[in-house]
Amino acid sequence: MSGGRAAVGEIGDCSVQGWALQSRIHSRACRRLPSTPSGVLISQGVDSFAMKALTDQKYTVRFWVLGTCAVLLSAGSAFTFLNYIGQGIVVGDLLGLRGREADVATAQRWAIFWLSASCACFVGSSVTATLASPVYPDAPRVAKFIARLVMSATLSLVLTVLIALASFSVIAASHRSVIH
Repeated sequence: MSGGRAAVGEIGDCSVQGWALQSRIHSRACRRLPSTPSGVLISQGVDSFAMKALTDQKYTVRFWVLGTCAVLLSAGSAFTFLNYIGQGIVVGDLLGLRGREADVATAQRWAIFWLSASCACFVGSSVTATLASPVYPDAPRVAKFIARLVMSATLSLVLTVLIALASFSVIAASHRSVIH
């Protein structure tokens, strides 16, 4: 037990009720806590309510920062996947033309690059959302991580598809003439 008050028992050199550890670094340095005449100990230090508020605030900030990163990575995954589709269209258009074999090879390399970037953004989005997720807090560590990862990967895939469909719809709508 480090940094806390000992109720009963022996901690290092302290074997009397009411002794507390100064810090983790000085685990053997003990001091007597003040008590009331009835023997009830008076706690010194930070209020537990204030500590809970600080940790809740820390987790809230962590949730929003990691959540924002996950959404941005999902958007990046969607846009890089659209670039992959565009490179595939270029390859399809150039495939039967004479003298354009070098261009086809270059377009295929770019298509592989965009697909790899899309997969990397998707994996990054899934892992970031997994770390931000507060789901199943009481489960064992491995089970909690696997459950969060499956849930986050599913939600990340759905978000990526929705962003890609919305982007594709806007792109397709901008190429149509308003006046027929």
